[in-house]
Amino acid sequence: MDSILLRNSVTTPDNTRLISRFRHDFVSHKDKNGKTYAIDGGTDYARWIGGVAKDCIDTSLYSSDSIEKLREGLTWGTRGKDGIDELKYVLIKDMTTEHIESVLKFIPSVANYTNVFKRELEYRNKEKQSKKEI
Repeated sequence: MDSILLRNSVTTPDNTRLISRFRHDFVSHKDKNGKTYAIDGGTDYARWIGGVAKDCIDTSLYSSDSIEKLREGLTWGTRGKDGIDELKYVLIKDMTTEHIESVLKFIPSVANYTNVFKRELEYRNKEKQSKKEI
């Protein structure tokens, strides 16, 4: 299976993280070194501008990354249980199991995240089993 881009991100020399979340989400930053860096494309394509490839650290995440890496860096946008709160991004590891199960059940457009959410639930089950065995 091909690896799918799940987070298009870089860290600039002054340690600023740029994340392009969706197509045509152009994000730029003037670094302390005086250079301007920018990324674009969200998870549809990764377009880096201004020496990003040379000067910055690629912090993108892919579906083939370990679940440990994904749960520490991949976020999900949420507007709360009722869908009326201000949009905030939470780490996959900080989502409740109920929330992940609801997303899988009611939001069919999460195709790229489906496998990650399932892996997260498996990870939690294994952790729970390990704690029972101790």
